[in-house]
Amino acid sequence: MRFLVNGHEYELDIDPAGELPDHVVPVLRYLDVAEAPLPELAEHLPVAVTRMIAILREKDRDNPYVSLYEAVLHAAENL
Repeated sequence: MRFLVNGHEYELDIDPAGELPDHVVPVLRYLDVAEAPLPELAEHLPVAVTRMIAILREKDRDNPYVSLYEAVLHAAENL
């Protein structure tokens, strides 16, 4: 299956279907298999995840996904 990341297509067999939060999983899978991740992804992923965390906290401070996205944010900051 073709995967589009910032205008670059990769044949990585990653399904990008679903809602915005569902796209975090294919991005993480991409990062796992990509030898040299796109610099734009390393730049924009922390921004997007930070926004998602803010929205979750605004709606429900006890949302269990906040901790999950904080872990993704930590990993993204170390790309």
